[in-house]
Amino acid sequence: MRPLIVFMVALWLTPARAQTLADSLIALLPATSDDTSRLKLLGDIAWEFYGNDRERALSYAGDAVSLARRIGEPARLAQACSDLAAMYGSFGDNGMALTHYQQALTIRDELGLEEKAAATRSNIAALYFRMGNVQQAIEMQLQALRVFEARGMAIPKSQAYGNLANYYGEILDGASSRRYAAKAYEIADSLGSLRMKAAALAAIAKSYEPEKRYREMISALKGCINLCQEAGMQADLASLYSSLGNCYSNLDIRDSAVSYVRQAVEMSAAVRDTGRMAYSHVLLGHLLAEWGDPAAARRELEKGLIYARITGRRREIADAYRWLGKAYLREGKAVQAYEAMDTYVQLQDSLLSTSHQEAIARLQTQFETEKKEQQISLLSAENRNRSLQTRLALIGGLLALLAAGAVIAGLLTRQRARMREARLETQRRGIEALIEGAESERRRLAAELHDGIAQQIGALRMATQRLQADLEAAEEPVKTLTRRIGDSLLDAGNEVRAITRQLLPRTLGTLGLAPALNEMLTASLLTAGIRLDWQTDLSETSERLPQAVELACFRIAQELVNNILKHAEATVVEARLHQYPDELLLRISDNGKGMAPNSGDSSSLGLMNMHTRAAHIGAVFQVTSQPGEGVSAELRVPLNGKVG
Repeated sequence: MRPLIVFMVALWLTPARAQTLADSLIALLPATSDDTSRLKLLGDIAWEFYGNDRERALSYAGDAVSLARRIGEPARLAQACSDLAAMYGSFGDNGMALTHYQQALTIRDELGLEEKAAATRSNIAALYFRMGNVQQAIEMQLQALRVFEARGMAIPKSQAYGNLANYYGEILDGASSRRYAAKAYEIADSLGSLRMKAAALAAIAKSYEPEKRYREMISALKGCINLCQEAGMQADLASLYSSLGNCYSNLDIRDSAVSYVRQAVEMSAAVRDTGRMAYSHVLLGHLLAEWGDPAAARRELEKGLIYARITGRRREIADAYRWLGKAYLREGKAVQAYEAMDTYVQLQDSLLSTSHQEAIARLQTQFETEKKEQQISLLSAENRNRSLQTRLALIGGLLALLAAGAVIAGLLTRQRARMREARLETQRRGIEALIEGAESERRRLAAELHDGIAQQIGALRMATQRLQADLEAAEEPVKTLTRRIGDSLLDAGNEVRAITRQLLPRTLGTLGLAPALNEMLTASLLTAGIRLDWQTDLSETSERLPQAVELACFRIAQELVNNILKHAEATVVEARLHQYPDELLLRISDNGKGMAPNSGDSSSLGLMNMHTRAAHIGAVFQVTSQPGEGVSAELRVPLNGKVG
């Protein structure tokens, strides 16, 4: 059996000491000839590496499985498979975790180890839930629960009730969720377990949300917070404070809403929960944008965007852009608002598709689950000698009601979906029209500068040259004066042409992306004394890319060059533009002073604008840098027919 002292010591060992202990256990392996002892030692080593070295933990746990299979001890093999599955699950590899848990379950069922098999079913249920298979999670958890109830296993039974409460909450069945959560709380209270009581209260609070019973939800959440504080469960407080803030926001109690969400921000930062930090900052930004503090809202939303991108939380990324758009509108920054809302609409399209699928899955899950429970109830009724005819009538009636409910719910879901899609389509068209309007305004200004002021300056320059020729015989001061006037007009004309190129790159419209980038890079960098290393496999004769792609690539490159000129202190810039069968690659790198990751708010807006333009054409934009090592920016645009 695994030494208890090893497990307890591991709770307070630093990573360096844990590594030393693991190395000490490894040193014992060559001298351990007995297979059973060696199997235990491999398990101990795997768990020692579990907290600080994923690959070695999985390697030693896999060796334990192989050894258990070789020595032919099924019970030990089941335990080794279960340990390996737990590690895969905690490392996020749900597929491998499920495979090994199922191997352990098969062995334990064959050996008649009901309690261990039930525990394995609970673990598999949690995996199914994490993978989005709520129906399978409920069925597996109910199977485990029947064993826990029959054996009087209080702690596993309470945990199973709590899990079922969460699973039913996911399919928006608040009544069933509360029923199971109340059972979990009752057992936890009898055991005096603060942690289990807190978990049950959290499930009860969550069950009120679909029914918009926010005051009951607030009461349950506050009770849960008190239990967490009493039990020292600081890591759970951020989520609870966020939920409280949401409740008060829905009740339009603004001061309380903002206060609790600020506490959620502080709590998530204290425990370094990046995902919760993303959610809390975006929620706080939402409240501030909604209630009239756009500058503070933008600060919170930009922080939330950074954390959401780190953790890949698509919902928070979309919500951040939505409320950034509202904050920009309140500040009168129409272009930034439109760009933010455009990005939100694109992200929302993807999320809405996923949401429709999840809604359908929830409806199907609820239907199948209720049918399953009714079947279980009917089996119990059979033991009480109910007639077959009565059972069939009940089943038929229930199925008819469920089928009718499913049809009605499906129709309502489709109707709501069509309405949401219509609203989103209207928003999208409006945003696209406004963005096109901004670009049209740039084209108009450029045309007026080129056709009006620039031509007038050119005419004045020619007139000055003629005047200068007529005055060659005049005194030197007069010749000098006319020469200076001509030079000033020449400089003014050059400046107007430079502004025109920035507003409307004519080369982009006539020759395409590669010539336009070459012209812009050369004009901008070489005049600043920066050497340009430019390579591309596109030319004036290459097939033109979609207009939206060319314009977005050019504007992003423009922004990058402006940042290099302002901040980089670079002497060399490398620019690459290559087209592959399914992808366009633009990479711009410099040898300047670089920057630290997430280096502050001063550059975040520019970076956000580049990310927004990339998202608008379905591209991926990445910037990598370290202090003293320059900056490298890469834009990858898919060329699969979805962009244009």
